[in-house]
Amino acid sequence: MLDDDKPDYFLSDETPDPKTSANPQEKSDRTIDFGGEAGTPASGAAGIGSARPVEEEKRRHRGRKVLIWTIVIGLLILSGAFYLRYCSPYVEDAAMKCYIVNVEKRGLIFKTYEGQAVSAESVADTTKIYSHPEQFSFASDELARQAQSYQGTNIPVTVRYEKFYATLPWRGASKWVVTSIEPDKVQ
Repeated sequence: MLDDDKPDYFLSDETPDPKTSANPQEKSDRTIDFGGEAGTPASGAAGIGSARPVEEEKRRHRGRKVLIWTIVIGLLILSGAFYLRYCSPYVEDAAMKCYIVNVEKRGLIFKTYEGQAVSAESVADTTKIYSHPEQFSFASDELARQAQSYQGTNIPVTVRYEKFYATLPWRGASKWVVTSIEPDKVQ
């Protein structure tokens, strides 16, 4: 144990007076025992009794918590943006009267049905120059087969579709996805 009649300066904010210390090197070579094994040096630069290691540990835990929360919030923002961009249609239940020109199954990995349709207004309007056909993807194989039955028959159909901001490979190559096809009534 220490034969110490001087105050412990490492527990207070006061700095030791070099005049009162007999040998400055003697202080750094001392060992302190606070209930642990005798003869072990003091842990940390400030000693066991100081609050510095506890503060550093709290800072480290706070830094980890901030990092984890930052990652969680970032992932939530990215997943929300992904949902709005790719999974949520910005136009729902839109309808177009058209003639089905072509329906085919396309894709390298994800085989989806893609179709082309010419709007009935562009066919009926002879004053405008013919525009290219509208491109569609089909929500199901059954809808694509139904559209194939109207292909080249000159029967006008009403196509209901949804529009997305972006495409997904398994949904099709077009931002327009057909949800239903109904033949128009002949007048």
